[in-house]
Amino acid sequence: MKAFKMACPKCKSSSAYHVEVSRSYYFRKDDQWGPRVFSCMCGKQLFGLGIKEEYDRQLLAWEETLAPQVITCAWKDCSDEPRENSKYCSVACKNRYARWAYRQRKKAKR
Repeated sequence: MKAFKMACPKCKSSSAYHVEVSRSYYFRKDDQWGPRVFSCMCGKQLFGLGIKEEYDRQLLAWEETLAPQVITCAWKDCSDEPRENSKYCSVACKNRYARWAYRQRKKAKR
């Protein structure tokens, strides 16, 4: 499984940016996001809590893509769950696919 990495909201690059701590002294010491600055090579900049909000938005979207997928039998007319270590629910579906593929190849040769 791939780990999440934030991307620039403007250019979608995940390697052309950096987040650094500003050297300004007007930020509160207990504010961990206030002094942070997100800068990308495309020119996009985010400051403080804007970085956290964008990170949370992208993380939520990424986690939704990891939702368990409903896997069904590979035969086009079947919607059953496949057997373990197989993409077909039964030998019958496997054979149906094999016969169908054979007929398709035979038609293509003509």
